[in-house]
Amino acid sequence: MYKLVIIMVLFPFFALGQNTMQLKGNKEYPGTQIWNFISPNYALTGEVSVQVARVDKGGVLKLAVATTNPAFIIKGTVYVYLSNQTIITCTDKGIFDNTSDSISSYFTFTDTEMQQLKKFNIQSIRFNIEGENKTFSSQTGNFTDINKKSFYHTTYNNESKIHETATEIKLL
Repeated sequence: MYKLVIIMVLFPFFALGQNTMQLKGNKEYPGTQIWNFISPNYALTGEVSVQVARVDKGGVLKLAVATTNPAFIIKGTVYVYLSNQTIITCTDKGIFDNTSDSISSYFTFTDTEMQQLKKFNIQSIRFNIEGENKTFSSQTGNFTDINKKSFYHTTYNNESKIHETATEIKLL
């Protein structure tokens, strides 16, 4: 009976720690939690959802933003800037997953790049949104999202101001 109570108490914590990323084709891969990076120049929400998953050979980066036009696409070369001042270049593989209110794109990492991501935090990500602008539509163009948890912070808050991406990727 005692073991059953412990399992019932601890199971929700283990279940919450197991994140997955689902790619097209409904295949799931072990992934990090979704980090909301700040994008000061993306006026619609000011946030970009970022997630990294481990796949058979390397990894996958998912970028998602809210949109008013699901025909827009996060497309082109994506640059991932790490805290050690190195840059990982991700080429567009044409994998998109758009809904009525958000656009998502997937980019791949090699095994070597995943090893770098395990050692150094992601500092920022540079990406492009393409599409035909219309009146009152969301923005297109080049954007940078920054690894910050909030636009604002106080001096007295002892919490980390960034997402510890390297720590989470190391656990994959």
